Amino acid sequence: SSAYLTSLKITYHYPSNVYQHDFASGELGVNGVNNDGLTTNLSSLEWKVSSRWNNIASDYLLSYDEASGIQVGEEGDSVSHISLRSEIPDFSISIININIYGQSGIGGSVSIIVNGQAVSQAQAIGASSEASALSFVLANETCGHIEILINQSTNLPLHISQLSIFGYISPDISAAMSFGRSLEAFNSCGDGSGYEALESAANSLSAPSFGYLEELYLDDYNDVGQMANASLQKNVVLAIDKWGYIANVFALPSGVGIISGQRTASILFIVSFSIVTLSTLAFLMHRKLRY
Repeated sequence: SSAYLTSLKITYHYPSNVYQHDFASGELGVNGVNNDGLTTNLSSLEWKVSSRWNNIASDYLLSYDEASGIQVGEEGDSVSHISLRSEIPDFSISIININIYGQSGIGGSVSIIVNGQAVSQAQAIGASSEASALSFVLANETCGHIEILINQSTNLPLHISQLSIFGYISPDISAAMSFGRSLEAFNSCGDGSGYEALESAANSLSAPSFGYLEELYLDDYNDVGQMANASLQKNVVLAIDKWGYIANVFALPSGVGIISGQRTASILFIVSFSIVTLSTLAFLMHRKLRY
């Protein structure tokens, strides 16, 4: 009728620093004209750069200083918007810190989006190196693309020196994210080339890895997301939904599901040929019986 607790052990799981990058000369391009759409490798993680400048007839300055990092623009000739968007990293994300500041009088903010969701509120850009560290804490750890959006309402230079991310990494997370990147790159409207390798990777995933795929959003250029869930934003799809769609399209030789035009034509030809053949045989047998 009685129960006693003799011991209790509580283990706290703290996020660790899973990614850190100190910006170096030329990493965001040499000027704003050529950096729009640039894909750059920052500490083994690929990021896509885009920017919008205040003065369309400018020199689009991107310089570097060891003390303050990359300088984006100069007074009277700077950006109104610059963004960095990562590929899917091999870790989950809990906290993102970025060191960025401007001159006295700077007006601007930084926003962070992870896996398609905004992280807390946008934060104001400080006007000194002492006020450069901005920290964004996610309500719940998640995995997926990271977008850093920097907007400026003034026309002053910006200094960006360091980016660090705290989160978790494990074999299950790494395997799921690697599969997610392959899945994102797979052309589901093509002829199925590469499906066998994708299927092999899927078969090697653990149950926890598949759990991450149920929350991971992919870029989707074939409108698979719209087919799986009409309420989804266009060009976005859950990893688990895209995998289900692709497996349905390419796994069965009979072509069950929504299939590519080339494959559809082949199957229709086979079906039509079979119908004609069977009809001919039936006619000949009927004629033989009559005579």
